[in-house]
Amino acid sequence: MGSSSAISDSVYSPSADSKKTIVAVFGAPGVPQSGDKNGSGFVMLNVIEKASSQRLIMKSQLLHGSLFGSRFGHAVNFVDLNGDGWDDLLVGAPFERDQGENGILHQDIEGRGMHRIPSFGCVYVYWNQQQRLPSTGAFSDRNVQVIRAPTTLSPLSGFGSAITDLGDIDHDGINDFAVGAPYDESGGVVVVYHGSASKHIGPPTQLINASELPGSLQGLGFSLGLGGLDLDDNGYPDLAVGAPNSDKIAVFRTRPVIKGEALVVLEDGSTHFKGMLDSLEDCTWDTQIMPGYWAPKVHCMNVKVIMTFYNVDPISCQQRSIPAQLLLTIDPPENWLTEEFKKNASSQTPFPLGGGGAVASFFGERVLQVTDPEVRPFYQLAGDNVPLDHDQSLPFLLLPTQRAVCRSKSMLGQPPSQDELALATTVRLAFRV
Repeated sequence: MGSSSAISDSVYSPSADSKKTIVAVFGAPGVPQSGDKNGSGFVMLNVIEKASSQRLIMKSQLLHGSLFGSRFGHAVNFVDLNGDGWDDLLVGAPFERDQGENGILHQDIEGRGMHRIPSFGCVYVYWNQQQRLPSTGAFSDRNVQVIRAPTTLSPLSGFGSAITDLGDIDHDGINDFAVGAPYDESGGVVVVYHGSASKHIGPPTQLINASELPGSLQGLGFSLGLGGLDLDDNGYPDLAVGAPNSDKIAVFRTRPVIKGEALVVLEDGSTHFKGMLDSLEDCTWDTQIMPGYWAPKVHCMNVKVIMTFYNVDPISCQQRSIPAQLLLTIDPPENWLTEEFKKNASSQTPFPLGGGGAVASFFGERVLQVTDPEVRPFYQLAGDNVPLDHDQSLPFLLLPTQRAVCRSKSMLGQPPSQDELALATTVRLAFRV
């Protein structure tokens, strides 16, 4: 016991009270236990009263791992991950085996297809239940989320070997965290996650891979530090990462956060088409050049597509425009990467694209698999957002690189200006009616 430790005064009380109880957690990743918990590891929470002379630290709670050899408790940390003021508990189990759907996709030796092999490593997120159930222990196996290693990591990456509080790196009011995978075949990986007010941690938002960094680092992610400290005073916390096999430390400075918004408008900049689709130009003959496309009657129209972005913080645009590339599809799969996709489900478009009524297609679209090189970068870099049916084919239209325009947050949802329209890309739509 003592392979890892963390301390918090916000486990049993979120208020600023000078008499708040201090809780220390200690990991025992290799200690044998009785019954079916043999060798699974455990973490122990101990209570320390402030301004006391106690010599014996009282045990508050014991949490067990579930699988032999998982090294549950190899890393521990307290982080308030849902912004409620109560610290939640993160526990790493870097060698816990997973044989389910989250196994690693692997090409067989004869090249006949992909199959899944077991992956190892996970992080347990114990959500603090004191606010809801004050008479019970702060953490429970009934209120836990298990985060598996991203499928792009090698099977024995050691995901969960180190965990750190990043502070609020995206300025959404909720703390974030990072997990180390130092034994990944690439030389080590650090996986970044955002906290969640809904008490559900989503897919990774970034993977920092040693193979993509200068200096041939090995063991990157063995240790993680700074705990939310801002080194360059830009208002965003930074991260230090140890790579002991290279005798080096890498420091990553967090950049100011921007968010993007794609606008699809009519050629005059308006956002709603008021006529009937059958009143549009008849382009039945033009669609004959579209591979595999046929319909007895087709109507067409042009729309403008433009990418905009805004600063999360209330600061003026430091860059007026940045390069951006857009990939369009009419009916995106569930795992399509957009900015807060489910929250934007009600975003308005000039006309219904898909669903009942007319069926729309883009001129110039191509049928591609979601794992093709042209499509793959538009999914989460962690790989977890690629659908399990990875051979799924859909029609996509890849637009040329354009300039995304910076806007103030007050302009969100507003039609583009004439200057913005001048930078937009014209896209032609065909409607089968």
